[in-house]
Amino acid sequence: MYFSPTFSMIIADTHHNSEVSHNELNESLLNAVQHNDAQAVMAALAAGAAANAVDGEGVPALMLATFKGHSDCVKQLLAAKAEVDAEDADKWSSLMVAANNGDATCVKLLLAAGANVNKVDFEGESSLMRAVRYGHASCVSLLLAAGADVNAADQNGVNSLMMAVAKGHAKCLKLLLQYGASPHSVLPCAVEYGRKSIIKLLLAAGADPIFGLAHSSRKATVELFLQHGADPSKALSRSVTFAHKRNMRLLLAAGADPNVGLAEAAAEGRLTDAKTLLKLGADPSEGLAAAAAAGEKRMVSLLLARGADPNRGMAAAASHGHLPVVYLLLWKGAAPDQGISAAVAGNHTRIVELLLSRGAAAPRLGHFAA
Repeated sequence: MYFSPTFSMIIADTHHNSEVSHNELNESLLNAVQHNDAQAVMAALAAGAAANAVDGEGVPALMLATFKGHSDCVKQLLAAKAEVDAEDADKWSSLMVAANNGDATCVKLLLAAGANVNKVDFEGESSLMRAVRYGHASCVSLLLAAGADVNAADQNGVNSLMMAVAKGHAKCLKLLLQYGASPHSVLPCAVEYGRKSIIKLLLAAGADPIFGLAHSSRKATVELFLQHGADPSKALSRSVTFAHKRNMRLLLAAGADPNVGLAEAAAEGRLTDAKTLLKLGADPSEGLAAAAAAGEKRMVSLLLARGADPNRGMAAAASHGHLPVVYLLLWKGAAPDQGISAAVAGNHTRIVELLLSRGAAAPRLGHFAA
């Protein structure tokens, strides 16, 4: 029977020198692991080497064997009860190392030995995230089947699905989606990177094409979402919220109604976006009620200057108690009667008094609490 030189040396030392120190045995074990000498590993362990021995940098023998891809040595160490979740200085475990390296054989061995599949390193990254980062689909499959948290995120809020999208790892993405990852949240990320194949996978998994269309600033992705039934007018409304100006122009070119977006821009006081939409054909009167209801006086002034009918905003301003906006609308010619009922219903005393003083018909008794 053949025995390796290292194996023979350990046997000789233990027979002729009963005082071989534990440190020397541990060094022999680590050396055997380095050289993928499973027989020498077995001999060192039999002679008393610690299965949890660490090298000069604090790396456990099991992690060293895993890093090297020496699966036979991993088997020997696990059989000797090496701590499967032992960490190095960066809180990496052997499972993380195997997943990072795409070593499916070692991943299987470590999982079978009870490795914590959701353990994280000092940056909050799990074994699953490591496998996804480098596109190791076989390891991703094993980890997910073992119960890896598909939605776990690192310290920066990045999860495995985001990594798969950013890196363009389609096989990993499919696996994550199969195990319940939400396609909706990462659609903007896929749009940002312009990954059409990834976008198609997300849409097939149920992602909202309107949400993606609202984030698109490339003609190619806009066309893709339109092909999947996205309504450009609904997307325009969201696009205004996200302030994607190039996207707005693309959506308008695709037939979006600029008035849909103007109402949202007006309500949020987005003057620059409103100006863009007005320039592209939006009716200023369409956004006046939204601006007046929100008390956005500067927006109301802009829309009035662009020709909005002041009567279109009076009821909204009076209903919400925005006295400065009511003054502005009256100054621009709004009829006092347009806001009196809304002011009464909202119990806004000063606005009621103002409108009555400007000639509004008195409200019926019992409709206003003084």
